[in-house]
Amino acid sequence: MISAAAIPLIENLILLQHATEFSFDRLKFIFPAAILLSIAMSQESKSRRMLLAAAVALSCYHGVKTYKEEIASRRDWVTIDAANQDLARKIATEVDVKNAIFLSNTQVRGYANLLLHRGIYEWRSNIESSTFLKDSRATAAVYLDGVMAYPDLPKFMSATITRKDGSTSRITCANLETVPGK
Repeated sequence: MISAAAIPLIENLILLQHATEFSFDRLKFIFPAAILLSIAMSQESKSRRMLLAAAVALSCYHGVKTYKEEIASRRDWVTIDAANQDLARKIATEVDVKNAIFLSNTQVRGYANLLLHRGIYEWRSNIESSTFLKDSRATAAVYLDGVMAYPDLPKFMSATITRKDGSTSRITCANLETVPGK
């Protein structure tokens, strides 16, 4: 049972950078750690069990404190998400999203793909839009200019749309410049 409980812990050690950056990975740690701690507590003397219980209580206090700090540090999430959704709606009024190519100057993770329901080329420049468009059957290329506000949330500042006929238009997010981001 101990070896089965240790498998998710080994995965977290192998993927340590990912496990420390995203909270769902840390959640995988809780169950096997609880099993291992329970086994350790059952085999110890009463004084050691009290010491382990105190360590668990201290860990719980630290976890709650860290959670509150993290929530406070992400207070702008809702504003940035609302602005990104507004930009996505504006893009959809300008182009047929299903027949467009998307590029961005930021890294692309699940959030941006789910926002636009499309694949997005990451770490690209606006200059590449016309090249991507020329080499595809798409009707438009949409370049998303943004910064990473959080490790898993981009803050898109604008979208530049390049059409097959060479015309371009630019859509910007209102009032997003005042929202902190990296």
